[in-house]
Amino acid sequence: MQQKLSLIGRLLIAQIFLLAGISKIGGYAATATYMEAMGVPTALLPMVIILEIGAALALILGWQVRWMALALSLDAWLLRRRDRRLTMA
Repeated sequence: MQQKLSLIGRLLIAQIFLLAGISKIGGYAATATYMEAMGVPTALLPMVIILEIGAALALILGWQVRWMALALSLDAWLLRRRDRRLTMA
């Protein structure tokens, strides 16, 4: 039972980042424009896509779960932190 719940939890968390990474591929130009407007170098976009998709797949497979979860949480935290600064300005 615990293994099934763990898998379901990993799937739910991973889907957020997997879908975000895939949408960044589909809307590459729009994402690059957004990143540039936020002051983030657009050269980082391929690495962000690889991180989101790769770490999400690693979570689903159960490989290095703690490290992948940490990487994804830092990714999400940094993006939200930047958005919050913009809305406060």
